[in-house]
Amino acid sequence: MHTNQDTADAIPPQPFTIHSINGYTNVFIDVMAETLGLGDSGVQTLLRTMHSQVSSILKDKGVSYADLKSALTPQSGKHEIAFIFDSSQATSWQYGEEFSRAWLAALSIAKGPKRTAISEGDIIGLPAQFVWQLLDQQLVRPAEQEVPSLSPEQYFVVYFTNVSKAQLTALDREVRAKSVAYLGYVDCSGWTPLKTGLALPQIALRLDKKIITAEDDDGNANLRGYRFDEYGFEIVGVDEDLYGTMLDFRIDMGIEQWGASDSAIALSALSGVMRDIASMALTIDERRFEYLTSEEPGYGHGASVKKAGLAGFDRFALADAIKKEISKSLLFNLRSVAGSKTVGGKRMAAPENDALMFTVQVEFPDRTGAKQRYQVGVKYDPRKHAGEVATMFG
Repeated sequence: MHTNQDTADAIPPQPFTIHSINGYTNVFIDVMAETLGLGDSGVQTLLRTMHSQVSSILKDKGVSYADLKSALTPQSGKHEIAFIFDSSQATSWQYGEEFSRAWLAALSIAKGPKRTAISEGDIIGLPAQFVWQLLDQQLVRPAEQEVPSLSPEQYFVVYFTNVSKAQLTALDREVRAKSVAYLGYVDCSGWTPLKTGLALPQIALRLDKKIITAEDDDGNANLRGYRFDEYGFEIVGVDEDLYGTMLDFRIDMGIEQWGASDSAIALSALSGVMRDIASMALTIDERRFEYLTSEEPGYGHGASVKKAGLAGFDRFALADAIKKEISKSLLFNLRSVAGSKTVGGKRMAAPENDALMFTVQVEFPDRTGAKQRYQVGVKYDPRKHAGEVATMFG
């Protein structure tokens, strides 16, 4: 990737939307900041430039960056799924490629997900007994099937985002029919301790009939050599550094230090100042509180607040409860929203109402104790390093 001064002119005008920035498992931004001696504003310029570059490259190859949102961000009502294989059952040492034939065939038959990030790799860094217990409890499989007690790194995971319930049922059925090594799946849409062992490299983004992968300096894409073309996919390559930073879905592994660094990078893209999410103040003003807690049909988010067990909280307690969850969450959907106002019954541009915003996924238990996911939209004020809760869907 080239980062000369000319690229500064490529920073997109506001408003903008950046679906996701991987400062969690990808160290490119940290390395560039140290190598080039970039301050916070320099990091912002680099990130905005990379967003502009990746959008332009994709557009030239027939892909709209905007269309990748559902693959790169958590989706309410959709699932993140870890399909798990027993690599000791593979017939080749290239077991990732071998298993890819099963899930690629299943992906075609299941007709989706058509917009998804696909990551894969071995479970690493977890004690065997811990993994066995987790899989015994969480692995969805036929009732008569036992979970084999393997070394953790022999459990091979293929991870999909943005999967509907119908697609999950079809994928599970078809992968099982095509691979004797397939064990079952774990729903990773919310937090599970299994995620602490899922440091999985992303191999592709699927957008309809296109497969987007990283490409090396010589322009070679699909570096793993998977047979995407045999299943009717067109391969689109993007520079490795751009891909790993701007097009890489982050699996939240629950590592606090990584999350702090990641959130500081994300907020720097918005504000030009690197400060982590845990140190941000969070408030709800009186007018917004009324909106958030209203159960009036077509207005407010009271149903979500109630389902989360937060009904009856005052605005300060509600902000504190959400802040506790936000502090350990990853940031998505970084955006600058053009302000507007109504004058004489007409909506007009109002730059004084421009806003910087981001979204986080949080979890609260419902009445049964089961964790439920919610998307919280936050309006960010970089001058105060403070956020205001704007929306809460779930």
